[in-house]
Amino acid sequence: MEKESTIQISIIVPIYNMEEYLSECIESILSQEYTDYELILVNDGSTDRSASLCENYARKDNRIIVIHQENKGLSEARNAGLERAKGNYISFIDSDDFIHCQMFKILYQNIIENNGDISVCNFHYTYPNKRYSKSTGSNKISILNNKEATLSIVQDSDLKMIVAWGKLYRRELFLNLRYPKGKYHEDEYITYQLFYQADTIVLSDAKLYYYRQRDNSITGSKYSLKRLDKLEALKESIEFFKLKKESTLEYLSRYRYVLNLQIAYYRIRSDRKEETGVLNWLKEEHREQLALLRGMKNQKRRIMDEMIIYLFHYFPKIYYLIAYIYLIIKR
Repeated sequence: MEKESTIQISIIVPIYNMEEYLSECIESILSQEYTDYELILVNDGSTDRSASLCENYARKDNRIIVIHQENKGLSEARNAGLERAKGNYISFIDSDDFIHCQMFKILYQNIIENNGDISVCNFHYTYPNKRYSKSTGSNKISILNNKEATLSIVQDSDLKMIVAWGKLYRRELFLNLRYPKGKYHEDEYITYQLFYQADTIVLSDAKLYYYRQRDNSITGSKYSLKRLDKLEALKESIEFFKLKKESTLEYLSRYRYVLNLQIAYYRIRSDRKEETGVLNWLKEEHREQLALLRGMKNQKRRIMDEMIIYLFHYFPKIYYLIAYIYLIIKR
């Protein structure tokens, strides 16, 4: 059995050309009230001043370790950090985000006091040139088992549960799991697996992570075909739960996949209508998956989801109008 480390937490920060935000991110970590951690900065082939900023911080604080590698993408940067990590618990922070000074104090306290495998907090959005809330709220906690936590992803698509950040993971959960190389939406590939193999998940409603919204980020830009990686991840989750004989989780995963096929079709039709081959594949895949979904018996159907699928299938113009209004409001 792997020997327990004297370092409690390994904080992994993948970095690629983030000189504008990197200091704020690192300073927020170094300002933590909880101090028993190592900070692993993974410079993923940056071409700006990010590498030198990392080295400058490492010279000032011996808890900081810097890894330099050629550009391989977010997943492989996280994986490089995992290979180097010595802590009993793992956490990820994106290099354009920052955290509250009590984040690790609260996450660690919650996981220890409740003998948890994963500790989760809530988050604030932050926007360019807008003030952000510094209020954390109370540390009201809920204790979830593995299926309840997994349901929050496959049924509710709860962002704070899907993303890698804002969490503390027992290190052993990553023994046989790594982030997929070269994929967008990399969190969608493994977070549900991490929850499923955990026994106890401690969920706090305290907002301790600050999630920065940038116009040129993956989530804020024009639709890219690379974002179809999410569909691949969702389809893998269907097969995962099918193999585990988890019929309800399989059903809900397939439902989620069908709804995301619709979203992808609308976004590509709006942003990249010349991609007729992709659009035709999405329509055919939607038809096949909907038939499989309808063939699954003894499953409770949600009225709102049924209405969205019905509109897309029979009244596409109304569906596109609703989707357009939603995107305008969201932006």
